[in-house]
This record gives sequence, C-alpha cells and structure tokens, in this order.
Amino acid sequence: MRQVKGIQKWIDGYNEVNTLTDELELAYDFYKEDLITEEEANQAYTKALEAVENLELKNMLRGEA
Repeated sequence: MRQVKGIQKWIDGYNEVNTLTDELELAYDFYKEDLITEEEANQAYTKALEAVENLELKNMLRGEA
C-alpha cells in the first residue's frame, strides 16, 4: 500500500505539470489573439515552471530519502 501511495504522488505531480503546461499553451494562444495580457501569460509560465522544477527536485532527492 505504501508503494502505491508513492507512485500516486508521482502521478499527481505529472498530472499537475501536464495541466499547467496545457494552460500555458492556451495562455500563449490567447496572448497572440490579444485576449489576455502579457502579465497573465507570464503568470501561467511561472506556475508551469515552478511545477516542473518542484517535480525535478523531488526526482533528484528521491534517492537520498
């Protein structure tokens, strides 16, 4: 059961990154169409970047735990 929970955390992290990168892609398309501001597009980029970096950090630290 513990192993399943560990795998589920990785799946959740992947799903979060996937969702945020999809939102970033939409934000870029909306920005090109002048539907959102550059600041809003940058916010989507920052959220996606943070999620990717957090998942990468978790991956680097998993061998140390």
